[in-house]
Amino acid sequence: PDPSRHDPYAALAVPAFRRFVTSLLTMTMATQVQAVVVGWLVYQATRDPLALGLIGLAEVIPYVTVALLAGYVVDRSDRRRVSVVSLAVLVLASVALLAFSLVSSSPTRVWPYYAVIAVCGVARSFLQSSRSALVSEIVPRAVFANAAPWRSSTWQLGPVLGPALG
Repeated sequence: PDPSRHDPYAALAVPAFRRFVTSLLTMTMATQVQAVVVGWLVYQATRDPLALGLIGLAEVIPYVTVALLAGYVVDRSDRRRVSVVSLAVLVLASVALLAFSLVSSSPTRVWPYYAVIAVCGVARSFLQSSRSALVSEIVPRAVFANAAPWRSSTWQLGPVLGPALG
């Protein structure tokens, strides 16, 4: 490649990176849609703004608590495997949230939502650590500087589109 010619799409020429940013966008959007739906369900059940705020707390406490452990595990393990396991846990958590919303015997009982969201916080901590480190394994060193803004922009697009879809 000609070093004097800048290709703004160089990272997107790598098929694995295209799949990565596509999964990053869809996962980020899905997370945001889930947050909107769970927030709606909890608020509809309780009509309490505090109950709504506790959803975020139920996720952030586990997320922050295991962040150092997640980083350690990601550094010592196969990052792709950690990502896949984290995504599998998040899919199972989404299925559990769907089941709770469909078969809830008491519409005011919201503790199962908090429990599942806490599990999501742990899984997202591992997922974020592994995804952050994966880009350097996916793209060649020559296009890494081009891949970083694509990853960042894709991640920023998800929180904008997700709530709108939710």
